[in-house]
Amino acid sequence: MSKIAFGTGGRFGRLSSTLAFDLVTFALQSGVTTFDTGISYSGGRSQSTLFKSLSKQTIADVNTLTISTKIDASLAPETIYSLVCRSLRELPGRSSIDVLFLWGPTCQDLLRTELADVLQRLVDEEIVRCIGVNTHSTSVLHFLLGNDLPFVLRHVMLDYNLLQQYRASLIRQFSLSGVSVWAGTVLCQGFLLESLLEMYFRTRSFSYLMRACFNSSTRRLIRPSASVRSYIRKSYPVECHDLPLAYVLSNKYVSCI
Repeated sequence: MSKIAFGTGGRFGRLSSTLAFDLVTFALQSGVTTFDTGISYSGGRSQSTLFKSLSKQTIADVNTLTISTKIDASLAPETIYSLVCRSLRELPGRSSIDVLFLWGPTCQDLLRTELADVLQRLVDEEIVRCIGVNTHSTSVLHFLLGNDLPFVLRHVMLDYNLLQQYRASLIRQFSLSGVSVWAGTVLCQGFLLESLLEMYFRTRSFSYLMRACFNSSTRRLIRPSASVRSYIRKSYPVECHDLPLAYVLSNKYVSCI
């Protein structure tokens, strides 16, 4: 698994097949072997586009890559099972998906016996190799650390950046307990580099804009990000676009970003 993953959120699902293939090729040539997507990204188009691009590659054997996807934790168990099975069928040459992340679960979701049963079924049938949780909620992260879950947790994906230094202790606890930490850097590369308007014109992502406007945890980061953004731009005009990412990379307990 490479330290840096190729993510397919945002605009990836709206790219032409040629451009998507070229981007995936460039990533492979640059040493990236980890690819992250989501079943619902761009209505499924992001995952489908990524899997098609990977299946056409001659640079690397698709079996040697680490591939993760995400499923909404609130869906019915049988829906989760069928969607994950269909996802695997879209990826020729692979017998399983490496990591299935439960996206946005509540604490109650994580204790659902029927959800744990379908996750175990997916693992037992080798459709997925292991289970992870993708959450933006600090309370859910604490819940994951403080409770016995009805399934085996191997990976956690969370937001982490210069404005969320308090999460460093959580990342360390997960890592020391044997759980790999994937750090999402949308906020790190977005709000800390551009204003909200600049970020929207760069990403053309309506979902990111809505998250910035209405998600309470994200909104709390916007105001202090302005001063940090100003300081970085004035103090490090050449390196300003590298510093936020370098901060996350410097955390030895982060497995992948």
